[in-house]
Amino acid sequence: MTAHNYLSNGVAGTFFDGVYTNFGDIPEQSASGAGNDASDATLALDAGITTPGMLTITNFGGGWEFNADDGTFLFKYVPGDFQMAVHINNYSDTVNYTIPSIMARAYSDSTNGGAPLTGATIGAPLDGLYLGPPPPDTGECYVRMARFDEYGIGTYPEITIDNQSDQTTQPGEGDGQNWLLLVRQDYTNFNVYQRATNTEPWHLTPNKTSFSNAKFAGVPMQVGLTLSTFNTGVASYAQFDSFMLDAASIGSSLQVSSSNGSITITWNDYPGAILQSSPSLSPADWQAVGTAPTLTSGVATVTLPTGGGSLFFRLSQSAP
Repeated sequence: MTAHNYLSNGVAGTFFDGVYTNFGDIPEQSASGAGNDASDATLALDAGITTPGMLTITNFGGGWEFNADDGTFLFKYVPGDFQMAVHINNYSDTVNYTIPSIMARAYSDSTNGGAPLTGATIGAPLDGLYLGPPPPDTGECYVRMARFDEYGIGTYPEITIDNQSDQTTQPGEGDGQNWLLLVRQDYTNFNVYQRATNTEPWHLTPNKTSFSNAKFAGVPMQVGLTLSTFNTGVASYAQFDSFMLDAASIGSSLQVSSSNGSITITWNDYPGAILQSSPSLSPADWQAVGTAPTLTSGVATVTLPTGGGSLFFRLSQSAP
């Protein structure tokens, strides 16, 4: 693990694309309601500095639940299906409502926590908006898998749709099932798994919880690590290791059709997507397509004249 301080240096040069650390960050700047408090703060967020080999988060007050969206969140943009896993090595497990988790958050019209926004610039730093398919979102939409070792609860899968949270708590307080896995399949289906050691097979939660919601169809997500504490002024911490993110190829979403001497390429747009072409694959010479895409309900479209030779296309991703 390369030592890195995300609080002072952001995500530049790391695997991740973005980080939210305090009230006032995008998307929290326009949010209001339960849990959003200007006194909430992330006190530490680093890899391999506080403790070698671990990512450490220390904060107070911030949280993700209902319309609260001011918690610490370190994320990667993922446009499609994925598998994400982590080991929660240690944390403030029985005090201060500490909820360390992995989370997948819809990146869409209402990312800023308010009414749907239009006319925003795709790919603008951190606050670029994906104009998702209708109907427009009206609040926070995400799925997470967490530990919450209080009140007899162990693992804590949760889905939030338009600021309404479904808290599907599981038994097993203190049972050590601190390896968590979240899987997105066919865009709209989410399954959660847990285990006690990295040598055991993954198994479903005690209540065999899963989620499915059409709200996530075709929508890219911010995927990564969070820590919620819901207790302003009292610091709590979590340390993570063995983070894994296996995402489906972003090129799989391209669709190409031809008609009347032109070809049309479409894909579900997401921050940082760049359409590239190459006249050959042996060797490949990938260059950005000069025609800017048009965007309609979250679908990007480029129309090009047909030529006399072969042309190959792919999507590349740049950090927004």
